[in-house]
Amino acid sequence: MIEREKVAEAARTIKDYFSPVDPGEFESETGIGAGDFREIVPREFDGRIFAIDGSNVVVFDLGNVSLNRIRAGYVVYRGREWQKTVVTYDDLFTADRENYRQHFGRFRRGIFGLAEPFELKTEEELDRISTFYRDLQEHVALSEAVSEATTGDLVLYDGGFSLWRDPYYREVLNQIFEQAEGRG
Repeated sequence: MIEREKVAEAARTIKDYFSPVDPGEFESETGIGAGDFREIVPREFDGRIFAIDGSNVVVFDLGNVSLNRIRAGYVVYRGREWQKTVVTYDDLFTADRENYRQHFGRFRRGIFGLAEPFELKTEEELDRISTFYRDLQEHVALSEAVSEATTGDLVLYDGGFSLWRDPYYREVLNQIFEQAEGRG
């Protein structure tokens, strides 16, 4: 049986990880306000539905270096009918504290045109290299889905915009939002 104190310690760690977000600060930083959200209720419409998601799992862990399988992509439905599945990334990723920058840079430059180097700054961030990389791959899938979508389509992203405080993906998400707005 797990000791009560260990459960309490885990709960404290989780609590510290999730900090409440001030809605006013979020809106001023992102330009996204309460009026931009709508309740999704089932109804018929003529557009397509794009749903983006990703996953990662540790295959092998050596401490400073881990091998992970990362997948990202999207599915497209018209109504309740599946149209297609698009896998934008499905590969092994070596999360190495010394060499991760080149992997990030290839996608940030090639897909989003961002030239500045990707640099994680804290130990906690370095421990989460694979998670950051999976997030990037989900953003690539999101960008591709937005490129395919047309006015009247619905794009659902199973990811957080909590990264709005985080400079790592702010430029990427801004580009995707601008792209979506430009496509109606």
